[in-house]
Amino acid sequence: MNIRTLYIKPHFVTATISVFQLMFFLFFIVCSVSIRASNLPAPQTPLNFKQFSSRTGSQLCDETSVVIQDHDEFVWIGTRLGLNRYDGYSIKTYKNDIKHPHLFTSADIKCIADDEKGHLWFGTFTGLNRMDKHTGKVKQYHFDNRGGSDYINSVLCYNEGNVWVGNENGISVYDRQTDRFDLLRGHNIPTVGVKSMMKDSRGNIWVGTRQNGVYKYNIRDRRWYHLPQVNQINSVQVVFEDSHHQIWIGSWGCGVCLLKNPYDENGKQKIVVMNTGNSGIGSNFINTIAENPNDHTLWIGTTEGLSVRRKEGTFV
Repeated sequence: MNIRTLYIKPHFVTATISVFQLMFFLFFIVCSVSIRASNLPAPQTPLNFKQFSSRTGSQLCDETSVVIQDHDEFVWIGTRLGLNRYDGYSIKTYKNDIKHPHLFTSADIKCIADDEKGHLWFGTFTGLNRMDKHTGKVKQYHFDNRGGSDYINSVLCYNEGNVWVGNENGISVYDRQTDRFDLLRGHNIPTVGVKSMMKDSRGNIWVGTRQNGVYKYNIRDRRWYHLPQVNQINSVQVVFEDSHHQIWIGSWGCGVCLLKNPYDENGKQKIVVMNTGNSGIGSNFINTIAENPNDHTLWIGTTEGLSVRRKEGTFV
């Protein structure tokens, strides 16, 4: 993942945030995370945070699942009670209500992605939604009748209108001509619960699954590869690429793995496991991973708070 600077331009005011700050909007602004601030490495550029929660009078739900910044430079926040757009000034909420009881498949938003055609795609436990950001019109998609699952964990938009949806039965791919999704099947293609999808700096797609490890789609030869087992239960919650093009894998119960030789497709990848037993990481249950672009420390969000991995390999 290339670290870049993103700009929020709310009318006449310009605010600057980094991808790193955006990723941890989830932890520092709307969630309660227990960290020892005095132990964290001091960033070269101060990180200033403004809190939006029920405690500060905001209508934003405190239980936040996902935060992204779209191509139009708005920040979108998915919560248990709906979808929210932050423009640098205020938060606007979109959700099912008395006038529109079936606007979304569910108000419990689990994943968000935006494409280059002005659409926002967001998944719930009962289907997928596509919203036209200019008109507010919403279309719902369901997968149960096409071999997939309405339990949506991940959405990935890339290149020209390609949309992949990770659900409990694998990956469903959007067909623009028919305006529907088809379940992927074939050699080495995941057929179990997909938890995360990531496009790396080479254009490859990495897929993390609930209990069947990591898959990679090589964009050059159009082939799928199933990587060796990454931990005891082969659980993958998140896949992340840092600025040195190293691949990190966060699991649900087995800590973090560093995948060495990630592009060796002959099965010679080496897995370096970091967990509560052999490192200072706070928990083995990983929610998300991001990198501080100032000092290249790795910031890992867990169920027990935030763990920071220094460049020399130690955790605080």
